[in-house]
Amino acid sequence: MSKIWVLPFWDKKLPENSHVIINTTTKSKNWSRGLSPMLVGQIYSDNGIALNMENFWQYAKVYQHQVDENGEPKLEYFNWKNKGYNKQFADRYPAGKGAIPLYTWYCGEKLGYIDARKRLYVKYYGEAVVKTEAFKQLKEIWLNCLRNNQDLVLQDFDAYNHRILNYSWDNILHDESRKMGHAFVLAKLLSEIKL
Repeated sequence: MSKIWVLPFWDKKLPENSHVIINTTTKSKNWSRGLSPMLVGQIYSDNGIALNMENFWQYAKVYQHQVDENGEPKLEYFNWKNKGYNKQFADRYPAGKGAIPLYTWYCGEKLGYIDARKRLYVKYYGEAVVKTEAFKQLKEIWLNCLRNNQDLVLQDFDAYNHRILNYSWDNILHDESRKMGHAFVLAKLLSEIKL
């Protein structure tokens, strides 16, 4: 039975079964770079319109220097977010690498890490990526894997070997200690496709 693996590039524990490897990041030199949140978009939401998914996700986060004494976002946050949503270039670390947000702001609501992951990242990336030519190609590859009893390996930076941990989608989604890159969302979308 075919399985989908989400692995970081440096993980050498590849499936024993025959498999196809797809780089889902902008580091890819072919069509699959179109799966990256840095290139997927526009994103239309009640929180605003962003030119790409990466900026929609990153600029929804609110940091300590952007809040008032009551923990509410200041005007400078909204100006920063709007500028970020309108940038063509995707910003992975707009507040600097290692900066930890207080929360994610969505339509007047302060969301924690897991709620934001579910309500913004999974939802909006999933809705946008399925409309791309890259996802159509990925879907065909997955269907071929199913026909040929091959596994599919999706490589991403924010990935880990969920199979060794025996993680379900629910485990992946709710594990606060681990990042959940877009390849996990792709795996979930593909897992719902049957022959």
